[in-house]
Amino acid sequence: MKEKAVVLDVQQRQVVEDVICEHSVYRGWELHAVSVRSNHVHVAVTVVPNTGNHDNRAADGIKRVRDEFKANGTRVLRRCENPISNEKVWTKGGDIQFIDTDEALEQVVVYITEAQDRMDRGK
Repeated sequence: MKEKAVVLDVQQRQVVEDVICEHSVYRGWELHAVSVRSNHVHVAVTVVPNTGNHDNRAADGIKRVRDEFKANGTRVLRRCENPISNEKVWTKGGDIQFIDTDEALEQVVVYITEAQDRMDRGK
């Protein structure tokens, strides 16, 4: 990495969370959980794929979803009270997991909404 890693403060974390929520509503995606941490973001979202386009693979579509969240997050971080001027805000790519059962989704939501905070207590 050429630049120093971006570490989000409380206000920056909030604006990123807000834009993820707003973008999910705008796109009609079901946002199950979001947790913006100081150096990464967790999102659980259900996106119904466009069934009319058979050329796209599911993985390509979910990468687009991830990239839209990252792009909108970058936009608000550059405009907020304490703007981020780093050329790169996020690392390239990002972990994607497909959740295919209600039980698995429930576990992911608990991890995002509760376990992240428990892990930060010792820091």
